[in-house]
Amino acid sequence: YEGSSLDPLEIFIKGRMTDVIGAVRNHFGKVLASFREIPVVCFEKVKQLGKELKEKGISGILLIGNPNQPLLEMPVGIDKAGFVVVGGLNPIAALEEAGIPTVSKAMSTLYRFSDLIKFKEVFHNP
Repeated sequence: YEGSSLDPLEIFIKGRMTDVIGAVRNHFGKVLASFREIPVVCFEKVKQLGKELKEKGISGILLIGNPNQPLLEMPVGIDKAGFVVVGGLNPIAALEEAGIPTVSKAMSTLYRFSDLIKFKEVFHNP
């Protein structure tokens, strides 16, 4: 998917291949996830940060593989480790499952930095 404007998660959502609502209600369903790679030098730090996040109630890392070894039969680059994280579009998938249509666009663009605004300013009530 690297270099493509199509996000596989969007395809799974529009193809009605998810069951996020079932996962939330019954702890059994199909949620979106993404495969990522990290440099081996970051391996221990990522494991530690994942543990700390989980202790704080944020558990987005599903699996962390071993350095230089495939994870879920997915090869990794030299001096890399694979890990699987919960996909950020799961709330959108739940909306679609509930019959609420959505439009998603892959976040891949160039944007002039000077045109960006602070997040807090978007929701500032004068």
